[in-house]
Amino acid sequence: MEPVIRKTQLTDHELREAGDLRYWLSRPIEERLAEVERLREQMYPGYAHQGFQRVYKIVPLKES
Repeated sequence: MEPVIRKTQLTDHELREAGDLRYWLSRPIEERLAEVERLREQMYPGYAHQGFQRVYKIVPLKES
């Protein structure tokens, strides 16, 4: 069986998305998180001020 090779050109939209991804991956994590918070506040006004919630549960170890 011969391998099938297909060449396609990316659309302007796909090129723009790839550039956006490269940009955001190049930014520090603090800046990315700040942008996520900004978008949350924009989408859900009044809710995003809580920030990310941390959930944990303390489980006692069983003695062996």
